[in-house]
Amino acid sequence: MSTATTKTNTNAVISLCLGIVSLILPFVGLLVGVIGIFLAKSALTQIEQSSEAGKGIASAGLVCSVIGIVLQLLLIVGGLSLVFFSIA
Repeated sequence: MSTATTKTNTNAVISLCLGIVSLILPFVGLLVGVIGIFLAKSALTQIEQSSEAGKGIASAGLVCSVIGIVLQLLLIVGGLSLVFFSIA
């Protein structure tokens, strides 16, 4: 009895890791999130063309990366507003 194993797309796994890192690391997370988005989109395209697994992982990487970028932008805008609009 043999069981068929489907290979998980490597870009999908890397995009999920980068998406999680973009949520955690301040400032660097912005760049990491952008890279995660590109890798997730690439993984989704590769998964559609092949029979690899990992569509859910790539989608989760995309979502985490987008949320990470939004949080990083809010962090930057909030920090700049504290610097420029603080009453001394």
